[in-house]
Amino acid sequence: MIPRINSCRPLVSLVTLIAVGVCLFFIHAKQNQISLDEFNREKFKERNGQEILTQLPLPIAYSPEFSEKWQYRRVHLQGSFLPEHEVYLENRTSEDAPKPISKKTSGFHIMMPFLLDSGEIVWVNRGWIKRDLVDRQNIPVVKTNSGKQVLNGYISIARKDIFEMPDEKPHIINGHVVALNFYLHDDKKELPNRNVYPFLITQTGGSSDGLIRPEEGFYYTPDYSFDLKTWWFTLLITIGFWLVSGIIKLRETPRS
Repeated sequence: MIPRINSCRPLVSLVTLIAVGVCLFFIHAKQNQISLDEFNREKFKERNGQEILTQLPLPIAYSPEFSEKWQYRRVHLQGSFLPEHEVYLENRTSEDAPKPISKKTSGFHIMMPFLLDSGEIVWVNRGWIKRDLVDRQNIPVVKTNSGKQVLNGYISIARKDIFEMPDEKPHIINGHVVALNFYLHDDKKELPNRNVYPFLITQTGGSSDGLIRPEEGFYYTPDYSFDLKTWWFTLLITIGFWLVSGIIKLRETPRS
């Protein structure tokens, strides 16, 4: 029967085949992402349980391979934030609960450099804050405690395809730098010195600054179950439509 359906409607069969291929591609991609997230979750669990780092070697001692070995290690670092260099990363979602991204509210990740007592600088993802969806020019003000403090969090390796600012001038809204992407070594930020670590610190724990951040020991992974169900449903509907409509077409077509 299937060869007869193909022969009587070759164009429809070709379009169906392409649609099936697209569905299978995205299903495979989501399943690979879930496997990668599971691998990273186990790595996070193992490294996050190791001894807390209270000091970091000099930035010049790091290589990409060396930095990867420090990923997810917990840190308690002393120093002070530099709020005058903060960057608002827009179109971000909170990382405090594994809900589907489609069900989360868009907002900002607040990126801010932290000047260590030893003189080096490390960039920190301080957390997430909701955006005003009615007035997009109304950028929320984030309270930052001044003076010396202890930074609690874990080391995150910055992905260049996500954290890279474009070459054009940063977008300024009400005095705040707003960007879609972020790059750790952007010379335009005019930091006090260039001793910047090649990774981020994801700040953890609650506070009174209004930012939402993960609790200590929590590793965020997106919930892809809705996406997978959607692509499987689309796949079944596509095949079902092709098969049922093909059978109807065969019945309406007189045999020669």
